[in-house]
Amino acid sequence: MRQGDEFTFQVTPVEGAPLPSGVDASGTITIRPSSGGSANIDFGSIKIDHAGTYEYTIAEIEDSIPGIKYDTHTETVVFDVTDNGEGGYIVSYQGEPVWENKYEAKFVVIGDNEADLQVTKSVTGAGALSEFEFKLQLTTNNADGVQGLDADNSITKKTSGLTGTQGTDTVDFGDLTFTKPGDYVFTVTETTTTSAEGWTYDNAPKTITVHVADPGDGQLDATVEGNNPIVTNKYDEPYIPPTPTPDETDPSKPDLDVDKTLTGHDMVAGEFSFTITATGDNADHVSPKTLTGTNDASGNVSFSGDGFIFDEAGEYTFTVSEVLPQDDDPETPGVQHNGVTYDETTYAITAKVTKGAGNKLVATWDLGSAAGGVTFANTYEPDETASVSLGATKVLNGRDLVAGEFTFELVDGQGNVVATATNAADGSVIFSSIEFTEAGTYTYLIREVAGSLANVTYDTATHTATVTVTDNGDGTLTATVLYDGSGALPVFTNTYKVPEEPGEPDKPGKPTEPTKPSKPEEPQKPATPDTGDHTNAAAPVALALSGVALVAGAYILRVRRNR
Repeated sequence: MRQGDEFTFQVTPVEGAPLPSGVDASGTITIRPSSGGSANIDFGSIKIDHAGTYEYTIAEIEDSIPGIKYDTHTETVVFDVTDNGEGGYIVSYQGEPVWENKYEAKFVVIGDNEADLQVTKSVTGAGALSEFEFKLQLTTNNADGVQGLDADNSITKKTSGLTGTQGTDTVDFGDLTFTKPGDYVFTVTETTTTSAEGWTYDNAPKTITVHVADPGDGQLDATVEGNNPIVTNKYDEPYIPPTPTPDETDPSKPDLDVDKTLTGHDMVAGEFSFTITATGDNADHVSPKTLTGTNDASGNVSFSGDGFIFDEAGEYTFTVSEVLPQDDDPETPGVQHNGVTYDETTYAITAKVTKGAGNKLVATWDLGSAAGGVTFANTYEPDETASVSLGATKVLNGRDLVAGEFTFELVDGQGNVVATATNAADGSVIFSSIEFTEAGTYTYLIREVAGSLANVTYDTATHTATVTVTDNGDGTLTATVLYDGSGALPVFTNTYKVPEEPGEPDKPGKPTEPTKPSKPEEPQKPATPDTGDHTNAAAPVALALSGVALVAGAYILRVRRNR
């Protein structure tokens, strides 16, 4: 692993298990090892306040480090917590997860990213007696790292068009694919060395070395040393002077209409660049090699410079294309940068250069399929989303607030409840994150769900949250939130009223004196008065819950990266 590499894991609690302290609110943790082939992951501690089973699923989130093949399988870790009967807990866990990523650099092709391995045959003094055959032979013991050779680790090719003429012809040995780093040493020898009077042959083997290196970015690099050596045959008598070199052409530019379109965004003058580039084997006889053009605000493309100058007769191939930026997302089709998907179409045009009057070269253009004009069509679409977590504040007057005792709903513009949340002990209310993929204004209603707690008066107010999502024009979105037209979180205030104690009963009146009878009788003894006081006031009972919190030992996971 290299310094700067990052690996992210998603931890998902099962059935309400608490999040480990080392992960963020979304359940993710990122490690940044500086070196080495493996690294441990500290997910932090888990706070447990009762016996039970705590289960978590853990998976690595696939990223885009070049050359890395990610292990994205999901592991399950289970903590079994039992009461030890002494006021503490015993913790055991199951699971020894390991994620094994693999690194493999992509092959490099000589003949694709680099020029073919070549040799040039030069014949001077007289026309060649026949064509010439060359053999490219691998001499180092690393043939398992190169593809495209014959069974004897060689390639044999012939010149063409030299018979009866003098001059040069370059032999291309074709594409070679290198899959491993190393130095690949080849010798090039001419196999047709028939002796003829007056001719001097160059029979010395030539060495071409391909240096293949892995810079650690997922792509092998190749450099070629000693490519395209020249093997010369010379005829001394009689000497035939070379044909006079014709004068180079005047500057010439193809009459080509190039247009640019951009869908999804207004186009800015100079925003995109285009090239007409000489690509054939004789491109060294063209100056300059490339003409560059840019668009105006209407999409018209014009190329700078007076044109191309040719110093040798022949047919020249050019490629017309848009200049592509470095791909932001090489894992998806197309070249994408700052939200723009670029048109990768290329068009081929040719210039035929012939000798005209006065030994002057003249160029004529054949636009082929581009004769009616070409259009490069790009599209713009933000490639990143914006997310917000809406919230509120809960206030309870009359007693302390308890976490989770009040519920709130988030309602979208169509009246749909899109999220619910409960209060924390500190009064904070946070809804789950909302992700936005398009610019616009989004309105939500926040309201409290009327509950049934005794002696609680609920706040029936509703509040408006307005989310404004702005396209920044570079492929990103920005979201801002206003609550009821301001930036302050809405406040829901409930009131708890303490129940009233029952009052003292009224005292009974004084009993009426009995009426004297005609004959004196013993008066009745008055009964004990009923005061009506049957109240049995319940003494308040305070139940103190003693919470025993157990912090499980930090659980260490490892991730390995194989090269």
